[in-house]
Amino acid sequence: MPENIHKSDDYISVGSIKNIVLDFFRFLFRAVDFILISIQRRLGLFLFCCFIGIVGGYLYYWQNPPYYKTEMIIQSNDLTRKAYHEIVNNLNYLITTQSYAALSSQLKIAPEVSKDVLSIEAVAINNATLQTDTSTKIGQPFKIQMKAANISSIPVLENAIIKYINNTPYLRLIKDGEKKIYAEKLQFISYEQKKLDSLISDYHIAVTELKMPTTFYNNAIDPASLYQHALKLDSVREKTQRWLNSESEAILLIDGFKSPANPQSISLLVSLLTGLAIGVLLGILLVLLAFLKKAIG
Repeated sequence: MPENIHKSDDYISVGSIKNIVLDFFRFLFRAVDFILISIQRRLGLFLFCCFIGIVGGYLYYWQNPPYYKTEMIIQSNDLTRKAYHEIVNNLNYLITTQSYAALSSQLKIAPEVSKDVLSIEAVAINNATLQTDTSTKIGQPFKIQMKAANISSIPVLENAIIKYINNTPYLRLIKDGEKKIYAEKLQFISYEQKKLDSLISDYHIAVTELKMPTTFYNNAIDPASLYQHALKLDSVREKTQRWLNSESEAILLIDGFKSPANPQSISLLVSLLTGLAIGVLLGILLVLLAFLKKAIG
């Protein structure tokens, strides 16, 4: 006695899958035929869109010439990273508006060199943007990234950018005042050390001539306190000299711009092919719209 085979409602046979695939390819081939027929009837419009795409690709390549990308690492003082980002961004604004005469004046470089700068931006060490940075901490290092059209201009621009930031009116005023204070402090320490050295020398002479033990001292001269005072002066002098060496400018260069061996850019062929692809898609869309408009009309 044959067994009854019950099939569930969601059972899909191999034949139904085959029909679905065939229907899909039929639809695909009909769509391609429809597109080809539409292109043949509006061939001029389609070719015009392709031409426009190629021209657009060439113009994009022409407006985006090969460039050299480089960066330098900066140690900052006095201001936050956000403040330095805004200072650098002001320079980039002159670049984007093609105000090369103003950029040349600000950086004190030749007009030809200013035209080589394509963009400049201050970013965090991890390359994160500083535009939305909210840190109020001072003394954090950051990067200055630059795109230049000419590799020979990179060293000139490095020095020009550092000097520009260090000589902004506010920072120059602060640093000149601090330098004067620390220079006078260093001068005072030197004067005190000379007096102390003379006093210690006189003490040794007195001990030698009077043949007193080196451990002898009285209320007027305590050799131990003299040496302690000398050590304190040396410590203060070291800190003062360290400030003059590492904090006397608003920014200090940690690692400068490097000159890449090869420029970065999109190739002309890729640019033209991309433009052509966009033109083809635009042409197909327009010829289909034109065909449908005629059919509906």
